[in-house]
Amino acid sequence: MTCIYVFGNPDLAADSLPLKILPRLAATLPDVNFLVVDPNEEWDVPTNLIILDTVIGITAVTVFTDLSAFAR
Repeated sequence: MTCIYVFGNPDLAADSLPLKILPRLAATLPDVNFLVVDPNEEWDVPTNLIILDTVIGITAVTVFTDLSAFAR
């Protein structure tokens, strides 16, 4: 089963979108396990990590497949 880690803060409008769309995503994708986690806490990081998050400055859905995309 695919697991997607969901980041977001429900108290901040700019950071809450992943949590707002989560119910619809979960209903649409019942074979996917969505796990809401706090990125500031310690948790086991799987080998294949999929994260759903909000990023300020990105205006379209973007998929990053490698950490090198974040290097300048």
